[in-house]
Amino acid sequence: MRDLYNRFHALGLEVSESVPFDDEVYDYKELAKTNDFLILMAYDQHDTNGEPGPPAAQDWYSTALQKRFADVPASKYVIALGNYAYDWDDQTHAAKEYSYQDAIQTADESKGQITLDPGTLNPNFDYYDDNDALRHVWFLDAITAFNQIAEAQKFGPHGYALWRLGAEDPIIWNVFERRMSLDRNAAEALKTMRSGYDIDYRGHGEVLQVTSSPHDGGREISYDQTSGLITEQKVLAYPSPYVITRRGADDKLKIALSFDDGPDARNTPKILDILKEYHVPATFFVIGLEADLNSNLLTRMLNEGHEIGNHTFTHPNTSIISQQQFGLELNATERLFESRLGRRSLLFRPPYAEDVEPDAPDQVGPLEYTSKLGYHTIGMEIDPGDWKIRVWTKS
Repeated sequence: MRDLYNRFHALGLEVSESVPFDDEVYDYKELAKTNDFLILMAYDQHDTNGEPGPPAAQDWYSTALQKRFADVPASKYVIALGNYAYDWDDQTHAAKEYSYQDAIQTADESKGQITLDPGTLNPNFDYYDDNDALRHVWFLDAITAFNQIAEAQKFGPHGYALWRLGAEDPIIWNVFERRMSLDRNAAEALKTMRSGYDIDYRGHGEVLQVTSSPHDGGREISYDQTSGLITEQKVLAYPSPYVITRRGADDKLKIALSFDDGPDARNTPKILDILKEYHVPATFFVIGLEADLNSNLLTRMLNEGHEIGNHTFTHPNTSIISQQQFGLELNATERLFESRLGRRSLLFRPPYAEDVEPDAPDQVGPLEYTSKLGYHTIGMEIDPGDWKIRVWTKS
């Protein structure tokens, strides 16, 4: 660290080192001399390598704080606070690491009762899994961050860090914002519970619909004026993320064959001939503009027992166009189906497979919009990549 510190400082760079919160192997005083900051990892009192227990009990945390700040000036320390969960098996003590959202969803779905353990001030709950095995969950959230910062502010550290981004209780940012005055009012602001950043997929299959939009939950909180800590919490209602329901995978020995784009005057008849020969039904997600130019093929698809789906009218990237344009694309294609075939389609697949299976809430927009319109959006988990192949012929 000394060598690294000297080399980096010569370049005008700062150096920091993440160190365990309380480990006798580490010489904190000497390490402080070869770092601009020491980042104290104030978590993992109990982890996946041991028995179930709190990730950062308040008394364990307070004792370690006093030891660290007795050795090194406060301006040298950044305190990294944990926000995650461990889920232990009662028999094997094997543990899984969860996000905050995973923990509260598990509690909600299993009817587990979250309590703030009075001895450690860490939240926890027990539940039985699908195999009737007892499991223990301990986690860290905005409540524990409130208590930890309230205790650390007495020493005046340089700052705070978070482990880990994306797994945290979203309300923790209220705590960071009000870290200089964590009083009763700041505690009361934590009564709202928000879900995390992940999407809850349920079921199996390629037929996707948004079946629930995010909503907040709530909890009661008890703030102790003497200690300046939150000492109790009771969950009144759980928050929920976007819920996307999957369907269509009831028979594992069957697949659904689908074709995107077109219909094409040269290639589509060949495909239809092969499907007819082998008595294989398929779904064609057609572009409205092409279907208008080749309406005879559209009629043939329907007459030969195939399904027809909406693939927009001009094949735009639905993740970047306005909702108004998106609606026009869908509507124009539906009007074409009605005029040529006398029927509508409830099937939709976006061009380029954009946002078929969103990973984050800000990607759900197109799927949520089509779900509200009554469409079943069809995914494409098995993609043969044939669209990447270019066939060249001599002129």
